[in-house]
Amino acid sequence: MSTESTAAQTPPRATGAQDLPDDIILEIYLCCLSLRIPPRVLDQISKQWNAIGRYYLQIWPQIQLDLNCPQSALTALQSFTQDDRPLVDIIIVGRRGSEYENLLPDTPPAHLAVALSHYGHRMRSLAFRGTPHNAITFFGNYRATMNNLSYLKFESFPDRKLPPDIPIFGLLPGSASNISLDLYLRDHTLKLAPDFAEIVTAITLKSGPRFKYAWLRSLLESCPNLQRLEMTTGTHSSAALSPLPNEIDDIADAIDMISLSQLTVSGVLVLTGMPAFNFGDLMTTVTIHRFEWNEPNMHALAKTLSKCPQLKFLTLNGVPEKHRTTSSPISMGDHNIILPHVVSFGVTGPDIAVAILLRNLTLPEVATIRIATVSCQVAADFLRKCPRAHTVMLSLIPSKPDPSSFLTHPGISSLHLLTATPRWLGRCTFSALSRLEFSSTYHSGPPKPGLCILGLLSKTSPPLQSLTLRRVDVTSPEFIQCLAHLPQLEEMELIECRLSDAVFTGIALPSVLPRLSRLFVHYHERPFALSSFLQCVMTRREGSPNLRGRVKFSVDPALTESELLALKSVRAAILSQIANVANTAEPPPP
Repeated sequence: MSTESTAAQTPPRATGAQDLPDDIILEIYLCCLSLRIPPRVLDQISKQWNAIGRYYLQIWPQIQLDLNCPQSALTALQSFTQDDRPLVDIIIVGRRGSEYENLLPDTPPAHLAVALSHYGHRMRSLAFRGTPHNAITFFGNYRATMNNLSYLKFESFPDRKLPPDIPIFGLLPGSASNISLDLYLRDHTLKLAPDFAEIVTAITLKSGPRFKYAWLRSLLESCPNLQRLEMTTGTHSSAALSPLPNEIDDIADAIDMISLSQLTVSGVLVLTGMPAFNFGDLMTTVTIHRFEWNEPNMHALAKTLSKCPQLKFLTLNGVPEKHRTTSSPISMGDHNIILPHVVSFGVTGPDIAVAILLRNLTLPEVATIRIATVSCQVAADFLRKCPRAHTVMLSLIPSKPDPSSFLTHPGISSLHLLTATPRWLGRCTFSALSRLEFSSTYHSGPPKPGLCILGLLSKTSPPLQSLTLRRVDVTSPEFIQCLAHLPQLEEMELIECRLSDAVFTGIALPSVLPRLSRLFVHYHERPFALSSFLQCVMTRREGSPNLRGRVKFSVDPALTESELLALKSVRAAILSQIANVANTAEPPPP
C-alpha cells in the first residue's frame, strides 16, 4: 500500500483572464501529462494553472492493494480512516496462479470488497488487475455505489480454470456518475450489469482474437449512452466485426448507437459487421486502422459511412489483402459516398483500392487532406472535388502524368508532396500556396528540384513563406536562382539534402531572402559545409538579428574538435549579441 503526501489545505487561485474553473484547469493539466508535456512548459503559460494541477493531484492519492493479501482489507480501512482527503485512486492487483482463485466468500478478495464498500463514495478511479475468478469474487461481494467514480480499468489475466465462454457478469453495481471503461480482456468475455451499463459513456477495449461478433454486439447494445468507443486487437486477425454464417441475419437488425460521437477501430481485419451500427447525428469522428482493403470491407465502409451524415473527421489506414485469390479488380459498385460536413480526411492503402475509394467519395467541405500511395491522375481528379481544401499531403506513386493530371488547385495554402521525382512539379498550379514541403523517395540519386520549384513559384501569388526540402540535391545553380524568387520566405528547412558552400553563400545575402527568420539544416552526409553554415548565420544576424539558425547532425564520423570549437564560438557570439541588444534597449515607459 502506498499513498501520496498530504496536500495544501486550499488550492492556489488564478486571477484575471486566466481565472478558469478548477475542473477546466485540471483537465488541461492532465491532458498535458498524458501528452508527456513537461510541467515547466505549462508553467510558462500559467504558474497558477500548474500549481492548481499539482494541488489536485495531491488531493487524489493512489492506494495500491494486493488482492490476495490477507491484510489488504485492514490496510484499506486504515488508509481511508487516516486520510480525510475527499477522493482517491484505487489500484487492486492480483496474481496469476493464486491460491485464492475460487468463488468462496471467506477469501481475501471478498474481504477487500466488503471493506471498500464502506468508502465507495470516495473513489475517483478504480484499476483492477486479476483473473476472472478474482473479478467474480470481488465484484460479487461489493455492496455499495461509487457516486464519484469516473474511470474504471479492468485487466483480465489468463484463467484456464474457467471455460472461455463463461462471462464475467455484473462488473459493478450502479453509480451516480458517468463512467469511462478501460477493458483489457484476454481469454474471457465480460458482461455489464444493466444499471452500470447505462452510465458507461466511453469504452476503450483491448482484446484478443477469440472475441466474436455476437459478444461485441451484446456489449454495445447494453450501453445506450455510449459516446466514445475505441477498440484494439492484437497482431492476430479478429472476428469481433465479422459475423459468422449463422449471424448474417443480425446485420439487418441494427445496433442503436445514436449517442456515439467517436469511433476508433484498430487491428480488425474484417469489417463486414459494421453496417449493423446505427449511428446518429452525433457521430463526428471515425478512425479505422489496420483493416484489409478488399471488396467486402469497402462495401461495408460505404454502408457505414452513409449512416454518418454529420461526420467531420475521417481516417482510413488499411493494409493490402493477404490472401487474395482472384486477379479481378475490386469494386465498390454503385456506392457514391457524399459526406458534406467532413473537414479532415486521411487514407492509406494499396493504390488500386485507394483510387476506387477516392472516385466514389465526395467531400465538398474538406479542408485537410492526407492521401498515401496514389497516382498523380487520381490525386488531381480528387482535388477537383474538394474546392475548400487548404492543407494537403500527398504520397504519389511513380507514373507518367498526362497534361490533364497535373495538380491544380486555387485554394491550397500548405502542400506536402512525397514522391520519387519533382520533374512534373513545375507544371502544377497552386496560386494560393504559402507553405511547400517536398520529400523525395529516390533510390538511385537525389533529384535536383531547382527548375521545378522555379516553375511552380512563377504561378504562386502571394510568394512562398515556408519551404522544406527533404533528401534532394540543392547544389545546382537553379536552386540558388530560385532563392531570388522568395522575397517573403520566413522559414526554410533543408533536411538530409546534398549541400554546398554556394547554397549558404547565397542565403547569407540579406537581399536574397530579406524576411528569413528561421533556418534549419539537417546534415546527413559528408562532406558538409559546416563553416559555410556558421558564417551564413553570423552574417544574417548582423543585418537581421532575429534569424534563428539550427543545425542537426546524423553523420559518421562525428564532428571534429575544430568543428565543435567553431560551433561553441558561434553560440557565444550570438549570446553576446543578444545581451548587447538587451542592454541597449530603452526601458519601458512607466
